[in-house]
Amino acid sequence: MQANGFPSRTSILTAAARALGSREPDPSVRNPDWAADRLIGPAESALITDHPIGTALDRNFDDAINDPDIFGFVWLMLVRTRFIDERLELALRNGATQLVILGAGFDTRAHRFAEILKDANVIEIDYVTTQQY
Repeated sequence: MQANGFPSRTSILTAAARALGSREPDPSVRNPDWAADRLIGPAESALITDHPIGTALDRNFDDAINDPDIFGFVWLMLVRTRFIDERLELALRNGATQLVILGAGFDTRAHRFAEILKDANVIEIDYVTTQQY
């Protein structure tokens, strides 16, 4: 949580890594979080400029992804996103009616899975400033 009323750096960094991964030209390795890019604008980028991912979104994808510090973070978020997405879909197919996202940050699942979550209760929990933002 930021004292300045902004969300945590972690929420911004994680969304930025998902956003960059969603720009991967190859659909077989593209991060499925197509909504993350919409969450990172100039104000959010300004809060993470000291991290390699902080300037990666302004670079050519091929150039940015070849930076080892960026590559590792983007791939970590790809694996994490796909794993959680798959488990969410499986749980809903098996009858789950509620989704609780702890430390939600800039999670986009409620938006990306709106159709299959339409009959479920979705609860996102995070710091007040992140939730308000």
